Amino acid sequence: MLTPHSPSPARNASPLAEVAARAIQYYADRFGPFPYSRLALTQMPGSDSQGWPGLVFLSSYAFLNEEEGAALHVSPFRRLLQQQIPAHETAHQWWGDLITWSSYRDQWLSEGLANYCALMMLQERNPAGFREVMEGYRES
Repeated sequence: MLTPHSPSPARNASPLAEVAARAIQYYADRFGPFPYSRLALTQMPGSDSQGWPGLVFLSSYAFLNEEEGAALHVSPFRRLLQQQIPAHETAHQWWGDLITWSSYRDQWLSEGLANYCALMMLQERNPAGFREVMEGYRES
């Protein structure tokens, strides 16, 4: 009998780096060149992620592959949202880091634009997943 592997951020780091690289290219084609000389990705324990200029802290959940997410009983809707974390945080390199807000009342613009950018990528790559996420947002 095979035993499942424990989640391993190191094992899943390369696919996440590829997602971020695709996001950089996608956004650069639409919003202008990547604004920094490099982007570093690292894991941050827990459910929160954060983007800083040239640095993205990704939630532990972003490092789960499909099997690991299923083993943790993450719903398909939540899994789709977790898969958007790298694209969302990468979008902050433009929205929130390069272009900032003038007061805390405007910070929602950064989050809204990063979410919109990640959804643009999802809609192009996975239209059914995009519809599922949008329906999940409507339901919540």
